[in-house]
Amino acid sequence: MFFRQALASVLHLFGAFLFFAGGCFSVSLFFSEKTRMQAVEKLFGEPEVCWMVGVGLLGIAALMVLGFYALHRGKYVRVKGDVEVDVRVVEKAVEKCLREKFGEKVTLVGVKGGRQIEIEVEAAEEIIDSCKLELGMLLKGKLGILNPFYLTTRN
Repeated sequence: MFFRQALASVLHLFGAFLFFAGGCFSVSLFFSEKTRMQAVEKLFGEPEVCWMVGVGLLGIAALMVLGFYALHRGKYVRVKGDVEVDVRVVEKAVEKCLREKFGEKVTLVGVKGGRQIEIEVEAAEEIIDSCKLELGMLLKGKLGILNPFYLTTRN
């Protein structure tokens, strides 16, 4: 997972927790007569409104959690290859290779560097092996890089 995706997930989770906290607060007002009398009765006049607002906020929080899960529910598969890739030199070559060989079936999400490189793509599971072979031949044949890389696929 890349930093940008992790940050977006944390922000989504924070938003869902805010709705969850608001829902719990509203539902608890329904059961606390003294606090409800002081705060809610001034605003709404009827305690049942707190219950409806609380249940509504809890429902929105549940929908947000399910929605964010549905956005990132892809199955991640990590395949170990035979080549180390220099991110700055090879990212464009990888993108060009994937576009030429697979067209729109495979989309390059990103390339992470370090001691071992990670190439993340969006592709169907049946294309993973041929994608790994093509990238291995590209990197080994054209660039002469011999160390391992990871191909992470989200479908």
